[in-house]
Amino acid sequence: MVLYCLHEISRRDLVGRVPVYVNSPIATNVTERYEKFVEYHRLSSGNCADVCDVAEFVRTVEESKELSARRSPMVVISAGG
Repeated sequence: MVLYCLHEISRRDLVGRVPVYVNSPIATNVTERYEKFVEYHRLSSGNCADVCDVAEFVRTVEESKELSARRSPMVVISAGG
């Protein structure tokens, strides 16, 4: 739902471009399920791909540490911390 909202904000040009990161293994897994099982939710496969393209998915501990060290504006979706 958060990615969808960020996608809509971006699509409507309501704010400037800000990088979005999903820094949560569980959220990444759930997002992959949305892409795989489009028949079980309301988004078309095209819409689902567009929504998922809003974010970059952090997949390793090293990537997470690098993200934490950045000091530029960004949106980080995380399960904790």
